[in-house]
Amino acid sequence: MAKFIFIFKSLFESLFIFILSFIIVGLAVSDFMLCLVTIIGLQLSEDNLVYQSRDVGMYATLYGPYFQNLFIKTSTSITVLMALYRHAAVARPISAKQYLTFCNTLIAISSCFIFWTLALLPFLWSWKVETVNCGPEDNMIVLDSGPFEEDEVFKQFFTHAWSIIGFIIPVLILV
Repeated sequence: MAKFIFIFKSLFESLFIFILSFIIVGLAVSDFMLCLVTIIGLQLSEDNLVYQSRDVGMYATLYGPYFQNLFIKTSTSITVLMALYRHAAVARPISAKQYLTFCNTLIAISSCFIFWTLALLPFLWSWKVETVNCGPEDNMIVLDSGPFEEDEVFKQFFTHAWSIIGFIIPVLILV
């Protein structure tokens, strides 16, 4: 019987280490993408809101904040996920064995990315791109306030929702 318990414990520990390694890889990917998007955004985005053409700097200004927030939120969610997995493995090792599988971990990490990709979509509505005709062959691209910036109730709702879901709930879970 002792040999069976030892084998069970060894298998569970190796599976748990593999699953945590996969979570850490997901966390590393999210953190790497955050750094990459931030560096690209710092190099390419400009403070002006008027462009001669649709260039990379304009797109960095448009989409940079969305991707930065996306990877910050997924990083936080994956950290909380890892803490929950560790807690489950320590507090209820026998029942956790059926839930802490590679497939469930993959689903949980993918769910974090999908959830935050959808939840942060209003960030993409911060700007409205308008083409202003300045002459026969001279057009200017102007970034104007989009619907997310113009509707104060809409903006406040999402700001509060993101704060609760992205910060307050993870802190409460970790405490």
